[in-house]
Amino acid sequence: MESQPTPNLEETEIKAIKNKPLRCFIAWCSIGLLLITWVGLVLGLGFFWLKNRAQFSEYQHQLSTIQTQISERQTDDKNLQQHIAQLQNFIEQKFSANDNAILLANVNQLIQLAQYNLVYFHDTDNALSALTLADKQLSTIISPDIRLENLHQLLTQNLTSLKALPHIELTTSLAQLQTLKSQITQLPLLSTSNSATPNPEVATTNFSENKWIRMLQNSLNSFRQLIVIRRLNKPIEPLLPEREQQYLQHNLILLLQQAQWALIHHEAIIYQSSLQEIQENIKDHFASNSPITQTVMQSIIQLQQIDLQTPSIDLNPLLEAISIIKKTPINSNATPVVTANQKEPS
Repeated sequence: MESQPTPNLEETEIKAIKNKPLRCFIAWCSIGLLLITWVGLVLGLGFFWLKNRAQFSEYQHQLSTIQTQISERQTDDKNLQQHIAQLQNFIEQKFSANDNAILLANVNQLIQLAQYNLVYFHDTDNALSALTLADKQLSTIISPDIRLENLHQLLTQNLTSLKALPHIELTTSLAQLQTLKSQITQLPLLSTSNSATPNPEVATTNFSENKWIRMLQNSLNSFRQLIVIRRLNKPIEPLLPEREQQYLQHNLILLLQQAQWALIHHEAIIYQSSLQEIQENIKDHFASNSPITQTVMQSIIQLQQIDLQTPSIDLNPLLEAISIIKKTPINSNATPVVTANQKEPS
């Protein structure tokens, strides 16, 4: 094989020497372009900075102002939150005071209702119910006021006194009097056969041996059997005519209505006198041995046992105590709130 010819060193060196100025020119041109570019960039930035220097200063001032406003707003927000908390506390205290005032007004109305029932109707049951409800309402008022505690003690004392009074079943007693009205019309009247007891005399006969004497005795005995002897302890009362019977029954019914009225109004004297008059009329004009008469008399005796004692409980001290409490608010610890736009007096 033939060997390839090696390049000549001299020719290579000659080519390198010829290309060296071209390379230097290209390098210097690159360096010049970089310098021109850098100088242009610096000049452009400088020109831009000079041109917008005032605007940058204004932006910095605005930024500083905004930061100051944000800081002030944060401080105002903290103050506003504090005022809101104070306002909420104040509103809660005010609502609590209003609730207590409403409850106290309810207690006052219930005590007035109890007094009305005691004074005008002598109704201890309804009065006791009203006072019991007033006691519950008073117990729901939350306050350290010593006046409320004294009021509660006074109310408890009146409740105890009211419970000690004799209890009257008003509805039951009125129904019993109403039943007597229908029973009155069924009472049997006295009759002459019931008002006296016959007591015939039986004559003894003395028989004689003589015939005419025996005949005379027989005639006398027959005649005596025709005669009835009645012994009365009191004068004989004639039978009542039908019209007078109706008048008597109507009078008894009126007396029962009068007893009902007296029972409702706690008129003890009228109540007892009406029942006593009914009792006497029944004894005088109606058969006492009749079962219905005995039932009516037993009912009257039972009704006479009712004690219409007038309640002697005075609730005016309770009402006066409530009137005094109303003049001063119960929650006197509530303090007004100073808002952000208000200034405290110096």
